[in-house]
Amino acid sequence: MGDELPILKGILNGVVNYHNAPVRFGRVPKREKARILAAMQQSSNSRSAEKAVAAELEDESALFSTVVRAHLDTCDFTRDKVEPMLVRAREQPSYTACPPTLTCPLNPNPVP
Repeated sequence: MGDELPILKGILNGVVNYHNAPVRFGRVPKREKARILAAMQQSSNSRSAEKAVAAELEDESALFSTVVRAHLDTCDFTRDKVEPMLVRAREQPSYTACPPTLTCPLNPNPVP
């Protein structure tokens, strides 16, 4: 046996006690086997998902277009919806009347 199985080699040579070793011999119960297989499948799925995300992030232009497209599809304030508000604000401006003693952005020179 080579260096790739040091724990197994230690068990067989009597150096490592079985109860301390993370190696299991014999039959694996069905429930535990199913749980192990499910964990392995989930790990494999997450690795493939990570690879797919990493591949998408590498192409900056595709990432940019995806983000912009998602914004236009989901945002309530897209250009088509904001344009009429801007036109109305330019055509019919309405300003807030601030008292002269009030300091606010609409009254830059307050009188004390």
